[in-house]
Amino acid sequence: MRNLIFIIAINILILGLISCEKDSNQTFYEDQKTFSLVIEDSIFVNYLGVLGVIDFNKESNRYLAKDYNYDGQVFIVFDEQGIVINKFDNRIAGSNAYKGSLYGVGFHLDGYMIASGGGVYFYNEHWEVVDFIPDLNTTDPSYNYWHKLMKVDTDKKESFLFLYRGTEESRYLDGIDVYLTSPNFGRFDGEITDHVFKIPKESIYIDQRYDFNLFVRCFAYSNYSGKFYLAFGSDPNLYRYDLKKDHIYPDTVINMNLEFYGLELSNFTAGRKEVFAGALDSKIANLLEAEGRVFITYSSAVDHNKFIGRGFSYDNSPESRAYISQEKKFMFTIFEDGKNKLRDVNINGKLGMPWYAFDKNTLLFSPWNRDESLDGEVFYKVKVVKDNE
Repeated sequence: MRNLIFIIAINILILGLISCEKDSNQTFYEDQKTFSLVIEDSIFVNYLGVLGVIDFNKESNRYLAKDYNYDGQVFIVFDEQGIVINKFDNRIAGSNAYKGSLYGVGFHLDGYMIASGGGVYFYNEHWEVVDFIPDLNTTDPSYNYWHKLMKVDTDKKESFLFLYRGTEESRYLDGIDVYLTSPNFGRFDGEITDHVFKIPKESIYIDQRYDFNLFVRCFAYSNYSGKFYLAFGSDPNLYRYDLKKDHIYPDTVINMNLEFYGLELSNFTAGRKEVFAGALDSKIANLLEAEGRVFITYSSAVDHNKFIGRGFSYDNSPESRAYISQEKKFMFTIFEDGKNKLRDVNINGKLGMPWYAFDKNTLLFSPWNRDESLDGEVFYKVKVVKDNE
């Protein structure tokens, strides 16, 4: 089974189309330090599926995972030994089922919390609804693969952020209706309020020629710095927001200077183009944060001329997907304080998706390839080790 980095990068293209002073940061490769990713431990979960870890409870040492075979419908809770504690299946949950599209899910007190199109649901440890706050003014979000529920530390009362809804801007290009969706986040602290994000003027998606290059949003809130980080699609920038101030536009735009980044603008100059062409370009696959460190996973680009020269076309065929999978590299990099960047590390064929950052030096990864001989899922605890230190 291919890892979820490639699955998400491809599936996003199949599903559909869619004034404050700024700081900028330029990085230079020769000044960057190198690091290694060292597997220190593994967790074998006795469950067959395609699991992605959404949350971790540091008090109980339990993990909350989503089965991507049933996107947003099935959750598994397991411990450090990989023992499955319980399972929630929204399809058969009856009166405990959440309604509408899933926005975010996470641990809450001794149970769980789900934010969805139906409202905010509070569950006990047995996934029984103990409280519910309805929200009647929601729309389905676009491209929400992570379903994170981010707790925001505050002196007043607990608060949570989650991808909430998308504000679609319709554009008519070469006879086709295309959509560019700005990310909106909900903030829940007893009631739901909107955090509206506009597409930054520094983003490539301001250019209409990029409308077909669809994107998944990657985001993380840092309780360490009080900042919110956002990266998406083929955009080479990392955007940092201060939610206490103007959260419409970022207060800091960081050029990530990714070493293997690539995007073929020439494929957009003719206007209308095959939607699948964007699968060949670089994509941001995930974003995590811990103690001020920002972790970015992204894919390299596939040469479009080489792709066409090999006889492939932008048709989303199994042969085209297999070639793209073979040619793409999947890279992992670190920004020490949201700015100072380390060198990129190729995790292709070794590690898969990074799911959770326990601290600035320890992350949870899935393996690159699933061992089909195992009757379950495996996760690796991986240490970040700076070279020559």
